[in-house]
Amino acid sequence: MQVKDIMTKEVLTVHPRDTVWRAAQLMAESDHGGLPVVDEGNRVLGIITETDLLHFTLPKYIEDLGDVGFLPEDFEPFERRMEWSVEARVSEVMTKNVITVTEETSVVQVATLMLSRRVHRFPVVREGRLVGIVSRGDIVDEIVYQGLAELLGLEAS
Repeated sequence: MQVKDIMTKEVLTVHPRDTVWRAAQLMAESDHGGLPVVDEGNRVLGIITETDLLHFTLPKYIEDLGDVGFLPEDFEPFERRMEWSVEARVSEVMTKNVITVTEETSVVQVATLMLSRRVHRFPVVREGRLVGIVSRGDIVDEIVYQGLAELLGLEAS
């Protein structure tokens, strides 16, 4: 089985000059955990994910502390950082070194990459241009749910 068999072809995207706020809105409205960042030619420049948003809003020193149980309950590190997201650009927050796959990449290879790299989604490209996205959910839906349903003789939803 290849990526083209399970990928999502209608992909929401953002541009590097879009605001972080706009990207966050699109992710929340669509229930997508990440959006490819593309240029005017639909070439993939990166990806912005929920993890990128957390890194952006959470001050680095908090992340470095690990255990923050000693902080007072009313400590709110997000407020000031969220003000910045109104004007901050996707290009400042996105993951730039994004792994892409092609339509011919095997689903097994993608699943292995997802596990080894701890990545949840990969943009799918043809000649450098975005043609789809394949997510962990796509693989689980196709392989696990469909496969188990067939094995058990049930109708998969």
